[in-house]
Amino acid sequence: MQAAIDNYAGAGNVTPAAKDLSSNASFTIKQKDLTVTLDKKPNTTPGKTYDGQTATIDDNDAQFTAAGLVEGQTLNVANLTPSDYEWVDKDGKKLDKVPTDAGTYYIALTQAGVKQLQKDNPNYKVSESGQFAYVIAKAEAKVEINGSYEGTSTAQDAKIYRNAVVDEVTGKVTYGAWSTGNWGPFTTPTIDGYTPTIASIATKPVTYGTDPESVDITYTPNAQTTNIIYKDEDVKPLRLTKLTVRPMKLLMFIQ
Repeated sequence: MQAAIDNYAGAGNVTPAAKDLSSNASFTIKQKDLTVTLDKKPNTTPGKTYDGQTATIDDNDAQFTAAGLVEGQTLNVANLTPSDYEWVDKDGKKLDKVPTDAGTYYIALTQAGVKQLQKDNPNYKVSESGQFAYVIAKAEAKVEINGSYEGTSTAQDAKIYRNAVVDEVTGKVTYGAWSTGNWGPFTTPTIDGYTPTIASIATKPVTYGTDPESVDITYTPNAQTTNIIYKDEDVKPLRLTKLTVRPMKLLMFIQ
């Protein structure tokens, strides 16, 4: 400083006393740029199976990645709550209502959430983006159909007889012994998807005095299964569901 004074006032002409010397300076520490990206936590699948109720946001599903942090520091997200998130579509547009139906939806941080993030990390200029998917899977459906159907009755006749001898003088009739007959064998018709309670009926002898019989055959439905693959709007498989269907019962009469 003395050299500068000598240059303007001449060497030795002006010598400031130490008590007359003073100075000050100001420094500004600018916020460091910080890029924050929202995504779901690894190995998690946010969502639920359709239950007719509105979906809820669990902030424990969220994970933030911060680029630009000073070494040794972490992003402070402790004050974020579920109310700091909102439902959006895949393009980030806010939905008009909370999802209920099966489908794929997305969760993003609200503007209030971004402000909270900025407030809790004051040494950084926060720039936030990102969202993660929330899937409401279609519920597994089990369909059982009960009912009855009267099939065509199948009748069998057994013919038996006896001889009669007429005395032409007296008119007396003498009867001989009754013959025997049979109700023939019966095989129950096959109907796809059903199992009959009686597969077949054996031959049965019929004599005089044998009472008529009626046999009811019930078809028990077999369980039918098929695979249903649900896909989201991007045609990505979401879930494989087995659908079990039981047809109606059938009833057949054998007389």
